[in-house]
Amino acid sequence: MAKVPERKLTITDSFMFDRVMRDENICIGLLERILGIRIGRIVYQNAEQVIDLLADAKGIQLDLYLKDDLRVYDVEIQVRRKADFPRRLRYYQSVIDSDNLPKGASYGDLRESYVIFLCIHDPFGDGLPVYTIERICRESGRVVETGAHWLALNCCAYEHAESEGIRNLLEYLENGRVAEDDALLRAMDEAVDRANTDRKWVSKVLSVNTIYDDARHEGLAEGRAEGRAEGRVEGRVEGEERLSGLMAKLFETDRVDDARRVVADPVYREQLFAEFDIV
Repeated sequence: MAKVPERKLTITDSFMFDRVMRDENICIGLLERILGIRIGRIVYQNAEQVIDLLADAKGIQLDLYLKDDLRVYDVEIQVRRKADFPRRLRYYQSVIDSDNLPKGASYGDLRESYVIFLCIHDPFGDGLPVYTIERICRESGRVVETGAHWLALNCCAYEHAESEGIRNLLEYLENGRVAEDDALLRAMDEAVDRANTDRKWVSKVLSVNTIYDDARHEGLAEGRAEGRAEGRVEGRVEGEERLSGLMAKLFETDRVDDARRVVADPVYREQLFAEFDIV
C-alpha cells in the first residue's frame, strides 16, 4: 500500500508566512526587495497584531506589523479576493497612522509608512505585477507626498515584472519555484521546509485552517440567506473577518478544541468574540 504523503504548508499560508518572517534577515530582505530601499534593524509589533483604537471602532488584525527607526510597515498575505480591497487599504492606513501618532504630537511626526499586500490573485484586474498607489492631484498630475505608500503585488502576473528580484519573488509565491542563485528565496524556502518538519505545529495549523473553512462556509451560507432577505453583503464580509480573527487568536493560545466548538455553537462563538475584544 502506497504511503500517503504528508500534507505541507506553503509560504502563502498566513501562519507559515508569519513563522518564516520571524527570521529578521529574511523579513528585511523581503522588504528591501519589494521597496528598493535599505532597512536597518526592525522591531516586530507582534504577529497578527490587533489595533483597536476606540471601543466603537472597527479593529484590524495585521499579518506582519513592523517598525524601524524611520518607517512603519504592514505586510499582508491575501489569498482570497476581497471586493472592498481599495477601502481596506484606506482603513488600514488610517488606523496605522492613528496608532503611530501619540496624543499631542504634530502631524509632521507621522512616520513614512508602507502598506503592502501580497495577493495570490489580481486585485484590480489590470494584469500588472505591481500596483503602486499614491495620492495624485487630478488637475495637475502632481503626486501629493503624504509619506503613505500602498503597494499590491499580483503573483499571477509574475512573468511581466520588470525587476528580476520581484519576478522571482512573485513566481515563488505563485508556484513555489525558487529561482537559481536567489539567496533570499532559497532562505525562505529552507525556512518553510524546516517549519514543515514540525509536524505537531503543522497539524495544528491544518486543523485550525480546516475548522475555519468549515465555519466560514457555514457562516457564508447563513449570510447568503440574510443577504437575500436584507441585502446585507457588507455584513457577511465583516462576519468573515471577525471569524478569521478569532481563529487566529485561538491558534495563538493553543485552543484548538475551542476553535472546533465555535463552528457548532454560535453562543459560545459570541462569548469568545467578547473575550478577545473582537468587535
